[in-house]
Amino acid sequence: MDAGYMVYSPLSHTHKIAQYLPEETNCDWEYWRDISLEFVDWADVVIQLMLTGWQFSEGCEGERNRAYRDLKPIVFMLPNDILSNFEANFHKYLIVPSNRSAVKSCNQ
Repeated sequence: MDAGYMVYSPLSHTHKIAQYLPEETNCDWEYWRDISLEFVDWADVVIQLMLTGWQFSEGCEGERNRAYRDLKPIVFMLPNDILSNFEANFHKYLIVPSNRSAVKSCNQ
């Protein structure tokens, strides 16, 4: 945000809200999906922070699939890179799909 980007973080924006929902509310991906995907639709670029377990997250997968479908650039960033000099590290992890079959992992 300090660099001038508009940021929506599902983790930051939903977990605190979930604390105030009725105890019986199932706050899984299904519960938050429409909100998260609305922000993916709005975004120019999707950045996924590679926190522990991110690759197993239904939410991360759903957001990636929407971005892939819409051919949006996706950035997979390590926590240290997002905290230290975001601008310099941004392009290191950028994936710009020209079509669905061209999308590659940042590890390739």
